[in-house]
Amino acid sequence: MTEETSKRIKTRKKTPADTNIEHLVERGLIVTLPAACILAILVFLEVIEPSIALVSFASILMLTLILMIPFMLDLQVMAEYTDKLLQGEKPDEIPEVNANDEEAYRVINAINQMHNIWSQKQEALEAQKISDAAVMDSLPDPLIMLNKKGVVIGANLAARDMLGHNIRDKKITRVISEERLINAVNMVIDGQIDSENVTFALPKPWQKELGARVKALPSASPDSAVAVISLHDLTEIKKIERLQSDFVANASHELKTPLSVIIGFIETIKGPAKDDDEARENFLNIMLEQANRMSSLVNDLLSLSKIEMGGNTKFEPVNIGFIADSIQKNLVSKAEKTGKKIVIEKKTSETIDGNENELKQVVLNLIDNAIKYGADNSEIKIEIKPVISLPDDVRGGFANEGRYICFSTINTGNIIAPEHINRLTERFYRVENEIGKKVGGTGLGLAIVKQIVLKHKGLLNITSTQENGTVFSVYLPAHKTEKFQKPPVDDI
Repeated sequence: MTEETSKRIKTRKKTPADTNIEHLVERGLIVTLPAACILAILVFLEVIEPSIALVSFASILMLTLILMIPFMLDLQVMAEYTDKLLQGEKPDEIPEVNANDEEAYRVINAINQMHNIWSQKQEALEAQKISDAAVMDSLPDPLIMLNKKGVVIGANLAARDMLGHNIRDKKITRVISEERLINAVNMVIDGQIDSENVTFALPKPWQKELGARVKALPSASPDSAVAVISLHDLTEIKKIERLQSDFVANASHELKTPLSVIIGFIETIKGPAKDDDEARENFLNIMLEQANRMSSLVNDLLSLSKIEMGGNTKFEPVNIGFIADSIQKNLVSKAEKTGKKIVIEKKTSETIDGNENELKQVVLNLIDNAIKYGADNSEIKIEIKPVISLPDDVRGGFANEGRYICFSTINTGNIIAPEHINRLTERFYRVENEIGKKVGGTGLGLAIVKQIVLKHKGLLNITSTQENGTVFSVYLPAHKTEKFQKPPVDDI
């Protein structure tokens, strides 16, 4: 034998046939081992000759191997079939085994049934997983699933939209670094507590105030989740709470001032000015003025509260021009005291679907506001015109289209700075200047106007420039059943 041939024999890899033969011989030797032991004892006891024992063992071994060959082949077929199933393959037919081996067929059938059962369960689990993911994604509040290491292993659509679509497989500390939330997560994951509620603020770019509930799951889920974080956006709630707190503080302050004045004058009248008729008359006039101020404040608060509460307000066609004429007659004397003149320019007689009393309050507050803040000896212009569609600079995010009636008050005087314009409709907000101190008021008039306009699905727009003066414009939807009067081109 050459050296090259020897190397080939040494390096030749074993084939499956070689392995099967080795396994067959090994199993044959194991099975015939008891017979070999018995023959060896008989030879030792000189009951039989060694040659006879050797021939007998060889015969037993050969017969055993012959009987085992079909069984081994069936085992090999079943092993290969099972391997294919494990690798995800789907054989077209059941493998052939020894025709006389019913047990092999039973085993294969059992394997098939188990495979079908597990396939069905796997499909059901996949469908359930998809269904659970769809349900989670449909929830409005963000949900985050964590494993034992505090790593995000799942998040619904709301959470991904809020915190980013790449938060999966990140530690929660890299997603939200709020210390109170992290402490709650660690305590829940470590099993110190079952759940914990915390509130915190997300900095820019989110600028949100959130409430979080960290809850341990009863048992680890199939994806190894051990805890869930549910987030709730509290930004609007906190804003409303601050507004309510400010409202109570401002209302208390506004009521406290006239009450203090009235109480002070009553004490004076009862004491030092008890017999001073002139002082008493003067004090009573001031007290009446302060009492009227409190009455106006209370009435405005009640009006604002009633409007915000809504309810079933009856809407009917209302002519805003008729309302303006009526209000003008009532306010003419007040305007003339400072040399002002109210001029109404009507370019339409169309009606608005609304509540007449509430629209009267809008017109009254806006005209009264123009008289208070307009320059002395000037003209207060009231303009009523139709508008085909809202101007782009007015519409903003307001999507409604259609016909509108625009009611505007225009006055000249001190210009309102841009930083004040967006806050004019806040409750009790007043521009701090000499005119504001002189005219007084409750600071609720424009807040009432805004709420009524919103209730009527309209818009309030405020501009103040040196060229055009201060303009308050209310856009209200026109009555739909009437034929639209097209305005002149300049007024569109």
